[in-house]
Amino acid sequence: MTKGGRYKEILEQLVALLPGSTIENLRERDWRSVTFEGQRLTFAINVARNLTTDRVGQFLKVIGELDLPVRAFFVADISATLDANGRIEIEILLIKE
Repeated sequence: MTKGGRYKEILEQLVALLPGSTIENLRERDWRSVTFEGQRLTFAINVARNLTTDRVGQFLKVIGELDLPVRAFFVADISATLDANGRIEIEILLIKE
């Protein structure tokens, strides 16, 4: 797992859906538009070898519908893609409430 700081709850919830998997390369960047400000998180999930492709496929289907807990932020968007190495690349856009 990773430290995750204030995003620890999100990371733990995602890894719980893929037991034995780990998070790596967590990056946080400030994000701003004319009307909003927040954070953009990017990271990868190294999928545990014992998980089936069906389990990973189900995860990719439901990730956008998850209610992820983040204090003082609203989860505006989540994207997830499976790369050629079997890692799931995730980007989460958080907007300050």
